[in-house]
Amino acid sequence: MINFQNKISPHLTNLKEKPMLYTGIDLHRCVIALCTVNENGTVVARSRVKTDPAAILTYFRQWPDRHRAAVESTTGWYWLC
Repeated sequence: MINFQNKISPHLTNLKEKPMLYTGIDLHRCVIALCTVNENGTVVARSRVKTDPAAILTYFRQWPDRHRAAVESTTGWYWLC
């Protein structure tokens, strides 16, 4: 299992409200680059995971409920949805 806790910014600790987070996904054949920012545009996490549904779910399950993601428009992205 992948542990992302050491890559989470302190900007997300001790908040009373869950912030809106945004993740950009750069999809490649073997590895996916992810960058998550908060409402202010501060980077709260960056990671590279295997191009595998389970690895991607592990990354996103660590976040609060309010989250939006965008993936680059390219061929082969359909499985990610």
